[in-house]
Amino acid sequence: MDYTHDELAGGRKFRTLNLMDGYMREALRIEPDTSLPGLRVVRVLDALRERRGTPTAIQVDNGTEFTSRVVDQWAYQNQVALHFIERGKPTQNALIESFNGKFRDECLNQNWFVDLRHAREVIEAWRVDYNTVRPHSSLRYLTPEEFAASAATRPASPPRRSSRSSRRGQIRMCRNPGVLTYDWIKNGGQVSSRNGMGRNILGIDLAEEELHQLVLETPGEYFLLDQVSGEKVFVPNQERPAGRASSRLG
Repeated sequence: MDYTHDELAGGRKFRTLNLMDGYMREALRIEPDTSLPGLRVVRVLDALRERRGTPTAIQVDNGTEFTSRVVDQWAYQNQVALHFIERGKPTQNALIESFNGKFRDECLNQNWFVDLRHAREVIEAWRVDYNTVRPHSSLRYLTPEEFAASAATRPASPPRRSSRSSRRGQIRMCRNPGVLTYDWIKNGGQVSSRNGMGRNILGIDLAEEELHQLVLETPGEYFLLDQVSGEKVFVPNQERPAGRASSRLG
């Protein structure tokens, strides 16, 4: 999920809120308007959730709309992990950045928008063409619509086992769909990586050879899950973190 900017023929500036499925490479929504604050982002996400279901995670940058209280509250209420990239590193959200480049080159730079209504019509026509007509090399030269149809007919693959290991044996990843797992923590608007390997998580120092994952079990209750032994280390009441889970949207 990300923003792009452009202007109308009269010089009035507008923005577009772009949402895409990182697995299907599908442009889920492009919302153009002169103002797209956090509340408008939530309205767009709610409309998508009703049509497509609730995502596990959404990958975003540190823009004020995405770090706003209203978006954070929506993510908490719907059990969606917000995965914030590091500041100044847009390549960490490469899928949406690549999409933004194509969108600008093939749509925004190729059209002269008379007004906002005209912009919405042209942009929506381009989005439909992108999903249904244009083949993608990353999808074996299928369109996102064709790839989604073929993926729906394939049997579910067994969970992949991690190839990483430690001195204490094979790492057992937490795949319980009933909990949210986080490896990013947001404190006071500052987002930083907390992957558990030789880092400090909520004031708990972890040894270099240990690998833990912060898990939300119930609202306001967290524990560190040792991914090797499965032992739990409960963490005192802390502010709710925001982070990344297994699947994601861009």
